[in-house]
Amino acid sequence: MLFAFLLITISCSNNRKMEETMTINDAESAPAIETLDQTARIALDYNFLAKQKFQDYLDLLTLQIAHPEFNESTEVLLNKIAPNALTITASEEITLQKFDVIRPESIIAKENISLLFEYEIQTPQGTYLDTIVGDFKRTQIVLDDKTTTNTQLTLQNYNKQKNVP
Repeated sequence: MLFAFLLITISCSNNRKMEETMTINDAESAPAIETLDQTARIALDYNFLAKQKFQDYLDLLTLQIAHPEFNESTEVLLNKIAPNALTITASEEITLQKFDVIRPESIIAKENISLLFEYEIQTPQGTYLDTIVGDFKRTQIVLDDKTTTNTQLTLQNYNKQKNVP
């Protein structure tokens, strides 16, 4: 019984220290976030969404190699992310090393926007650096008298003829 009490006391003490650390760190980083201009904030949001979607794509490619029995299901999901397959060779191991929006100053708040992203991936065959286009489509949705913004994203290979800022 004494052991359980001691364990709970130590655990609660550690949680308090963690909360204090998080509060201090959050307070220290807040001014840095506030100094970002509107374009930089939007670029971070778009970059986060595109990176997450691209990582999903890479994970599905890896899943296809590891479990070919799921090819039909993964193919459907891959086509939702990138209707025209990206030029990435499926591998047992794909690690995303870098993913950044190129020319974030070209971002303006509008319903449809195409942005260019540079990525670097590591596979057992080597390191590859390339670019893709993220097509963002934003729509306003009203639910229960509250307006929210829905953002859909599809990825595609970068084609120099495509009009990307």
